[in-house]
Amino acid sequence: MTRIGLISNARSTRNLESIADVHDLLEAHPDVMHLVFHNIHELSDALDEMAAQSVTHLAISGGDGTVQAAVNHLIKDKPFAQMPKISLISGGMTNVIAIDVGMPGKPARALKQLIERVKAGDAGTSLDRSLIALSLDGGTTQTYGFFGGAVSFYQGTMLSQKGRQNGEEHRSLAANATILLSLLRVLWYGPGPRSGFHGERITIAKDDGERREQDVFLLLLTTLHRLLPGVMPFWGDASKTIRYTLMDHPPQRFLCAVWPMLRGRARPWFEDAGYHSGSLNHLALMLSTPFVMDGELFTPNPGNGLQISAGPAIRFHRF
Repeated sequence: MTRIGLISNARSTRNLESIADVHDLLEAHPDVMHLVFHNIHELSDALDEMAAQSVTHLAISGGDGTVQAAVNHLIKDKPFAQMPKISLISGGMTNVIAIDVGMPGKPARALKQLIERVKAGDAGTSLDRSLIALSLDGGTTQTYGFFGGAVSFYQGTMLSQKGRQNGEEHRSLAANATILLSLLRVLWYGPGPRSGFHGERITIAKDDGERREQDVFLLLLTTLHRLLPGVMPFWGDASKTIRYTLMDHPPQRFLCAVWPMLRGRARPWFEDAGYHSGSLNHLALMLSTPFVMDGELFTPNPGNGLQISAGPAIRFHRF
């Protein structure tokens, strides 16, 4: 038996703008189960209730922080005996994950399309995405996500956080805007005190296990296939699960590099100038500042550092 369920983050920006339209739509579909939460810690209870009510098609309306928290509960706690068909609705301030695998359009419009197509027996389009598994304790405990970064990405995240209040805006610290904000500030001021961006000496060990100390200005990781329209700053080998881009410090020929780098279009001189990109399945980091994943901050353990690996895949459905 098919049953549709919708979980909405009441504090998400686009949900606040669309709440009246969503309520009007659901009045015409009383069989659709709708649960609203106001604090991210209530999300797991909402997912457990959806599982108890045998929901088969689960729509999640919120931003990147909502999606990340939901995916972690679904995978680690397994409330559903059989994983429901998961669809993402762009209800948050930042919706990087939904841009790649979610439903297009505003929340009410996307939900209407989902309900009508599911009830018509449409199977939709499935999109599988692997997760980044991040551990602070040597691999014993893992947190899953889709998009992360360090050094100037963290510094840009802190700039984005200023003036924000607790809530999803705190968890999802404008991940998409952070990339552009960071690069544009560096373009205008250059690395250093005026821009607020600077490098860090870190230790890196990729798949081969060889530890290398180097000065890094920017590190980005993702398992998504698209971040923003026209923006995908990864190139080179894509045979492994996690795409990465690493920029040496100080950046060389930055004015010439930034736009092709944003679009993932490498220039022949990139490698020699300190712009590296490819793919990996494992990464160990020793760094002094936090790593950011889907807007959440992870402070490295001085003894263990950070371990990042390719996690399980999760299937999303677009109708």
